Amino acid sequence: MENTITYVAMDTHKKQHKIALHYPCQEEIVEFT
Repeated sequence: MENTITYVAMDTHKKQHKIALHYPCQEEIVEFT
């Protein structure tokens, strides 16, 4: 379980970084999260 959660967390961080680059607004990032 821990491995899966860590993998998902890393993937989420990558997506958040991409979204942050396209949408600097924090609200946008929170919505996607």
